[in-house]
Amino acid sequence: MPAETSFFPADHEPTAAHFAAYLGNRDSHVIGVASIYVEPEPAGGPGRRRLRGMAVEDEHRRTGAGAALIARVRDYIGHNGGGVIWCNARVTAQGFYERVGFVTAGDVWEEPGIGPHIRMHEAPRSTLH
Repeated sequence: MPAETSFFPADHEPTAAHFAAYLGNRDSHVIGVASIYVEPEPAGGPGRRRLRGMAVEDEHRRTGAGAALIARVRDYIGHNGGGVIWCNARVTAQGFYERVGFVTAGDVWEEPGIGPHIRMHEAPRSTLH
């Protein structure tokens, strides 16, 4: 996708946070990115933090980079007011999100110019220990 498509209206909001996964140290190549915003999930879903722009380079998928990004996002949210994460996921990434604890919340739709998507949010966590 062209670089200009990777900017979102809420990028500069004070509640926005942006994350990167690096191949080595922070001076090395960025292999993955994710952003979160305070934004309620549509249709009354439980999500209060929207995950947008989540991406990992093709050759670094299935290496743990995406799961590490989600873990860092969760850690950040846990230290900054909490909230359930939701996203509009590409259908091709649905399995990844399910593996990191998300569930589907709606029907598939066609995102113009991008492809089929489905809304997902974190599965409710048990309060039992």
